[in-house]
Amino acid sequence: MANEQYNIGPCLALLGDPTTASGMTYLGPTRGNVTIQPQIQIHTGMVDQSGMIPRADAIFNSGPQPVASVPLVDEAIEKLQLLLSGSSVQTSGSDKALLLGSGVKQIAVSDINTFCVIPMNEISDGVTAANGWWFPRAITTSFGNITFTLPSGNDLLSNQARTTTITSLYYETDQAGTTVPADARPGFRGDPSIAGLTGWQLPDLTTLV
Repeated sequence: MANEQYNIGPCLALLGDPTTASGMTYLGPTRGNVTIQPQIQIHTGMVDQSGMIPRADAIFNSGPQPVASVPLVDEAIEKLQLLLSGSSVQTSGSDKALLLGSGVKQIAVSDINTFCVIPMNEISDGVTAANGWWFPRAITTSFGNITFTLPSGNDLLSNQARTTTITSLYYETDQAGTTVPADARPGFRGDPSIAGLTGWQLPDLTTLV
């Protein structure tokens, strides 16, 4: 039917700053399903004397906290650093080392990025992709396992995916200091300019695959 839409095929996942031309980093290939869970929070009041059925006039929505699950396989050190808050990269000539960091410290808002997924069948649309999902501010809350294993089957990367959890965070502005409309702060689907965020950009996604 004309008003039906379906998620068919894989997507590209990116993390970074969409307010600059080269600010969003492609996180690399995935193996498995990329999922987004809006995580709506519904609380109910019960009719105790008549049983445990919730009352229709005592339903409260405390707001969503969307979560994305992304089975990543790319071990490029710069991408690992982007996903691991508090980490850093040290270099010596052409060699690099990833330092995970130590100590208890607050993460600066300036270090908290934007996350998006764009379906493969819409990559030519770029930032205006109708079925793209965006978290204006997001952070890795579970990195997943780095796995060393003997390959099996036809896909050398089939056993290498680490399921990374990226969680949306609420904040009033984007990285350029532009106000994010309140209802878009937890996340949204579609063209950012329609959500009230003009000037957001993505690299040419067709060159990434």
